[in-house]
Amino acid sequence: MRLEREPEREPESSAALDSTMDLSRPAKANVSPGGQTFQQLKLTQTGAMLGTPAYMAPEQFVGQAADARTDQFSFCVALYEALYGERP
Repeated sequence: MRLEREPEREPESSAALDSTMDLSRPAKANVSPGGQTFQQLKLTQTGAMLGTPAYMAPEQFVGQAADARTDQFSFCVALYEALYGERP
């Protein structure tokens, strides 16, 4: 019994990909819509609260300092959600 190999062909999507990629043009600079480079943007201010509220430790909401325990709290919330499919 002899198995014949189907002739190889290019995936259909590669033709579309090749026509849209123009590597001969220089890349655009990293500029935000406001005209500033991303390095010039100040995304956060000193003292600003950061984080996803559902994963933040209670002490972070009242403005206390974050430490290893707050990281552990966030990890445990994420682990619970991964195991049970819902947040505690």
